[in-house]
Amino acid sequence: VEGAHCPQCRVRFRKRSALPNIKEDVAAWCSLVSMGDKDALGRRELSAALKAMLRLPAGSVETLVETWMDRAQGGDGLRAASIAKLVPALGRHMPSLTGEGSSSSKVASSISSFEQLEDGHGRTGTACKCGRIHVRRGDRIRRGPVQSDTDKGVAKGQLGTIVRIGAGQEIVTVKWDRSPLDEVHRYTWPDPAGNYIASASFTDVAEDVQQLQRKRGLSSAAAENFLSRGGSDAPAGRAAKMDADVSEDSLRGQLQPFHRVRILPDSILVQEWFDRIPPCQCTRQGCAGGVHWNSRADKHLGQEGLLLKIDTIDDTVLVETSGPCQCQIWYPRLAVEPVFDPDLADKPEFKVGAQVECRMQQSWERGAVIEVLWNGATRQGRSPYHVKLESGETIVVPHVSLIRGVGAADS
Repeated sequence: VEGAHCPQCRVRFRKRSALPNIKEDVAAWCSLVSMGDKDALGRRELSAALKAMLRLPAGSVETLVETWMDRAQGGDGLRAASIAKLVPALGRHMPSLTGEGSSSSKVASSISSFEQLEDGHGRTGTACKCGRIHVRRGDRIRRGPVQSDTDKGVAKGQLGTIVRIGAGQEIVTVKWDRSPLDEVHRYTWPDPAGNYIASASFTDVAEDVQQLQRKRGLSSAAAENFLSRGGSDAPAGRAAKMDADVSEDSLRGQLQPFHRVRILPDSILVQEWFDRIPPCQCTRQGCAGGVHWNSRADKHLGQEGLLLKIDTIDDTVLVETSGPCQCQIWYPRLAVEPVFDPDLADKPEFKVGAQVECRMQQSWERGAVIEVLWNGATRQGRSPYHVKLESGETIVVPHVSLIRGVGAADS
């Protein structure tokens, strides 16, 4: 349900799941359909649930419920035992359910070993149908058990992020969550056995971070920053001062347009921040009334993206996700956190007017740089360059790997 509010009573809820099969567990079905603590379902409750389930017009469902009530003499409602006797009459009006040995469930199980994402390839760390094991920038990684001389300070099980990927996806650069600010490590990819690095979920959170969250009510980003500053290991006097200064805002990084961010994996906390966003007061046709929690916001929790806009009126931000999809979604400001980006140290290779070649679909095409939008940490757009090709077409260069100086291929 978009917005995560009950369509009947409008009460906020945190989790969605399918109703139990009424044929297999009538008691559980009744307890979830009931809008109160009564043992029996009333006409309204029973009609609303069956209208959502059965392949019948609304009027036919109401007639059916009235018939049931009269037959069972259920003046105050029908109990589970009475409904169980009437369920067989639903037979042909029930939708087919996977999980009852249907062909669709068998097909689903036969292809479950491969999950295709939006870009047509498999999930990071799994064998893709194209024969490769892919990795994407922004993917979360967990340190494996085998020790290495190059990262002795990284503990087994520590979480990190892929911040760069080498040519051919043979080398990946990882920024570990607890490493010093500018310290990164390089590893060979793939590592099928997970000896040094293994794929982690976007929603994985370190155990000590979870403990601090439960104790102080912080987000995972704020708790991680608190621990990185030595909050749990600080001397008593300094720790007491840190405790007094601790707040969500004080432990969060400053957001800047066109910088990379991570959407927090804290589902319940993010939903609470969505609930605090004031409704939109505009009168534009098609306005949905403001920013709301929905399935798209839920699906992308934990992922990285590019911050496109900051709306100071309702304290929200527009993020374009990176990875297998490039979805644009509005979130509460506190729902995103700036991340380490090694590209912010890079200065532009080309100036306005420079003659360059850009990688197009079929070949490299010549043109001239007409705008430089990235200069280290100063960014004025979502891509580093705008180029006007000799054909007259003006293009956006989304990545520095897609532009080179004229003659660079011959050098």
